[in-house]
Amino acid sequence: MTTAETVVIMRQHFLSGGIRPIATRIALLKNLKAEIKRREDEICAALVADFNKHPFDTFTTEIGVVYGEIDCAVKHLRRWSKPKKAHVSLADFPAKGRVYAEGYGVALIIAPWNYPFQLAIAPLVGAIAAGNCAVVKPASRTKATAAVIARIIEAVFSPERVAVAYSRDILDIPFDYIFFTGSAAAGRAVMTAAAKYLTPVTLELGGKSPCIVDRDADLKRAARRIAWGKCVNTGQTCVAPDYLLLHDAVYDAFIAELKAAVQEMYYENGVLRDTFAAVCDETKRAFINELLPHSNVLFGGKTDGNTVEPTAVAADWDSEWMQNEIFAPVLPVLRFCKTQEIIEKINARPRPLALYYFGFNEKPFVDGVPFGGGCVNDTVMHVAEHDLPFGGVGASGMGCYHGKYSFDTFTHYKSVLYKGKAEIKVKYPPYTDANLRFVRKILK
Repeated sequence: MTTAETVVIMRQHFLSGGIRPIATRIALLKNLKAEIKRREDEICAALVADFNKHPFDTFTTEIGVVYGEIDCAVKHLRRWSKPKKAHVSLADFPAKGRVYAEGYGVALIIAPWNYPFQLAIAPLVGAIAAGNCAVVKPASRTKATAAVIARIIEAVFSPERVAVAYSRDILDIPFDYIFFTGSAAAGRAVMTAAAKYLTPVTLELGGKSPCIVDRDADLKRAARRIAWGKCVNTGQTCVAPDYLLLHDAVYDAFIAELKAAVQEMYYENGVLRDTFAAVCDETKRAFINELLPHSNVLFGGKTDGNTVEPTAVAADWDSEWMQNEIFAPVLPVLRFCKTQEIIEKINARPRPLALYYFGFNEKPFVDGVPFGGGCVNDTVMHVAEHDLPFGGVGASGMGCYHGKYSFDTFTHYKSVLYKGKAEIKVKYPPYTDANLRFVRKILK
């Protein structure tokens, strides 16, 4: 059966109400969690095979995140789905308003390779919770993980509810919602294809996320948190600190602390641990290998095959390192003296997915810089909070998810006005001056 034929069957199933009952959705989510638990070792082995991801990182950043999303949806789904009362104006008296939450229909979820399990299954949790059928397209680059995802989905869902597809021309099929995670270039292609059918989209993209270390920051703590945020998943994280802005007053001291933190976490006796994951993108590796010999390397700087060691390089705003998202464990470092100056520099660039600030004067950045989300005195960890919406703005994406926001993303809120028998005849022609005076009184 082709993917197009599968989508037709899914839409029929959706319209028949086959996935609408709340109890059905909760049962499916519970079964999904049970199947993932049963296959935890398979998932970890797949991520090792795909790019040497350590099982600890796999559990914390892939499996554990999904468990949290499922638990949140199961706990709150009945409340989220309950019809909500809406205020009705005097102009419609007597009447009552209701808002009903319903799924869009058949959703397409396109997952990337950098977190191939989490970024395929976490959006699926939201789609199922909202009462949609779904087609999941795993990343083709991470073949072992894609195979495990397919086995999990086949074990939990009947094919008219959720299916896996790999078709390159999948965007030629009319879906009712598209959820895409990936690069900005691919996001534009998805949005263009969606426009053909006026399909709503969520685009989770990326960008150059700044990390600011101010003169009053706790340098040791900041160094550890920034080193981890940059190196987790070998920098292949859309919300990783992409470049570092250091206040002149702490520049040298912080570089020393950052180097020490990197050595402590990722090296043993001066040698990079063999559990440090690979840089999967050949284009990124070629870019790094070409640029490093001509850069002012502060520490690190060695590459070996698909391994790039944690590296910091001195840079400026016009540097090649500052033109595109790096997506590897290389951190360009820039100096600053004046807060307003770097706010203007950040705002002159495409809006970042994340922003991180270390110090005690965060207000100018939180208030003065548009960004998707971020942390004060930490990195990356805002993504793990279910009550915080995760998503980009401008070039870093549109729409958001996690927790209730995942349910909202995959939900159409349908409004219904219920009218009583009484009639306000003044709204009907022929109109008189008295009609107008009455309307002005109630609509003033």
